[in-house]
Amino acid sequence: MRKYLLSGIVAVLLISTLSSFSHVPAKIQNSTTSALYFAVPDAPVFSYANYNGKGRTLVGVGLVPGATGYNWYLNGKFLYTTTNNYTSVGINCGSYGAIGVEAVNASGVSALTIKGVIGCSQED
Repeated sequence: MRKYLLSGIVAVLLISTLSSFSHVPAKIQNSTTSALYFAVPDAPVFSYANYNGKGRTLVGVGLVPGATGYNWYLNGKFLYTTTNNYTSVGINCGSYGAIGVEAVNASGVSALTIKGVIGCSQED
């Protein structure tokens, strides 16, 4: 089961610390709470999709701020997750392929971006 979050949703983590250790002066013994905000990453934007001459198509997206990984798909089928913003997929010469990618971080997964390519060339 996959869990999807919409782009722009923010997860909040509250961190509390208490300076109540023995031998700490009373005037600095207080509770402090901080909030850290983790936004679901924006959807990736394709930068390139080029045939590499070896039966593979190289695809890349611009770096997504806050993303810790990228989920890659070919024709709707999940391939793998990488920490790089690029990958190489096998598409036969003259065959059509729909390459999809999502940006991932601790708060969730971005919207899926899809680019259509033809093996051995690029479809704009």
